[in-house]
Amino acid sequence: MMVNHLIQSTVFAVLMGLLTLLLRNNRAATRYWVWLAASLKFLIPFSLFVEIGHRLTWTTAPVITQPRLSFVMEQVVAPVYAAGSPAPVVAPGSASSILPALWIFGSTAVLVFWLMRWQRAARVLGKADPITDGRAFDRMRRLDASTRLVSSGSSIEPGVFGILRPVLYVPGGITEHLDDAQLDAIFVHELTHIHRRDNLTAALHMLVEAVFWFHPLVWWMGSKLVEERERACDEEVVRLGSDPETYAESILKICRHYLESPLACVSGVTGSDLRRRIEVIMASSVVSRLNFPKKSVLAIAAGAALALPVSIGLLNVPGIRAQTISPTLTFEVASVRLAPPPDGRTPARRSSGIPGPGNNDPGRFSARLDLLDLVLIAYDIPSYRLSEQSDLYLERVDVEAKMPVNTTREQFNVMLQNLLADRLGLKVHWATRQIDTCALVVAKGGPKFRTAAPDSPEASDDTSTNSGPDKTGPNGFPIPPPGNGRWRGATPGGKIGMRGHNETVSELASAIASQTLGAPMTDATGLTGKYDYTIFWSVTATTAARRGTQTIDDPDGPSIFDAVQEQLGLKIEKRKGPVEMLVVDHVEKKPTGN
Repeated sequence: MMVNHLIQSTVFAVLMGLLTLLLRNNRAATRYWVWLAASLKFLIPFSLFVEIGHRLTWTTAPVITQPRLSFVMEQVVAPVYAAGSPAPVVAPGSASSILPALWIFGSTAVLVFWLMRWQRAARVLGKADPITDGRAFDRMRRLDASTRLVSSGSSIEPGVFGILRPVLYVPGGITEHLDDAQLDAIFVHELTHIHRRDNLTAALHMLVEAVFWFHPLVWWMGSKLVEERERACDEEVVRLGSDPETYAESILKICRHYLESPLACVSGVTGSDLRRRIEVIMASSVVSRLNFPKKSVLAIAAGAALALPVSIGLLNVPGIRAQTISPTLTFEVASVRLAPPPDGRTPARRSSGIPGPGNNDPGRFSARLDLLDLVLIAYDIPSYRLSEQSDLYLERVDVEAKMPVNTTREQFNVMLQNLLADRLGLKVHWATRQIDTCALVVAKGGPKFRTAAPDSPEASDDTSTNSGPDKTGPNGFPIPPPGNGRWRGATPGGKIGMRGHNETVSELASAIASQTLGAPMTDATGLTGKYDYTIFWSVTATTAARRGTQTIDDPDGPSIFDAVQEQLGLKIEKRKGPVEMLVVDHVEKKPTGN
């Protein structure tokens, strides 16, 4: 996500740099604001405006299936992940895992550097005394009676200190080096800094430099901001009537007798390329006013920077954007009725009418389920990806529906979504949330499972899932059937066995997460082969472990956390990560008539 943001910000800064070339004969103040926009873009990701666009459409968007693919443009402005998969997790010990610590260290070093310089400037201001009379006081009163004037014996050049209540500092003895006209020119320069709020904008860019200290473009933009800031003040001094030669001479005298300000957010006089500044001041060239075409370009650029990502959000809201499957798909015949509440005599049920493996009735869907399960089926997501679900399990309905026998799972999803929207007023939207996730990492001692062995001729076609009752061993766990096919067995007491053959660790992580954890789990092991494994665990012990009540020697057997570590040589780590969630906005308690 951060690489995506850096690319966006870099491209934006380059485009703003090209725009300043178009404005090179115009006021420096205009170019300054263009560069400042490029700088602040580093603090504002385009994905924020995309999210605004998403939210603007939630109240009016039709309900259709979650998208399988994203538009290319949205991939540029906001990082997305494939539907059904959580955000990638960096493997511990890899080079990438060091980057956050290095980033924080660099930012801290830059902030400490700025703090030391700020303390130096603060010491100067702390020793300064208010100026309440004399020639400097009289000249300032003529220009601006509201600005406080202070002075000390420090050799730092005149400058504006502070952001909220700025004061103008002048070094002691400045009136001995400058005549009235020169003093007026210097004061006008500093007052221009105050009116432009240059200390505030400089502090904002210093924040950008601290956060993105590793990006050379950020530091180069800092020098351009100082250059355009000082030139903008120079232009204002000359525009207000100061003689260019007198003004240039006053700057040279300040350079000769005083030191430059220690901080970019203490606006002084002598910053930027002094020789170039003096040449421009002495040339007294007339600065061109912005004509209509250039104003139009600026307006279009500003509007596009805000409107483009918002428009993408409006057009590409997850869950409502255009897709290859028609959102108008419906069942041939469908009935939805309230079911009796759970009482032990009317159990939940679901036919195998969902398209996919094991479907023995492809033209019919029949179910008695609560709304929670129906929504999960309709959007084909695990329960942890459903938000705002507190009331969904309270209502149970009977659904009977017919569909063409060649209906695909994707088409069935849309049919069921549209049925729930039409009969129960279901309204949803997608939103990225930070939730608890898990990562599978290598435990101390290394993996204990084996690389997948070649299939023997007699076992190569075995894909048995042991459709009959599971046999149990003396320890109470189910016994795998012969062969090497994928298998999962369970006992009434909640003891689970699972076997995988020729699977990647990512497939292993998905299998464990879907069976037990109730949270997404990613492969952070770095293992790239295919493996055979068998694992056994207890549902009761796993539930106790998740609640923090598990005992050391649980009689029911190991939890999934202990089993993964003891039997596979891996470890489940709890983490936080962004996951695209389905949020239920509205649902009716009673379906409309059939």
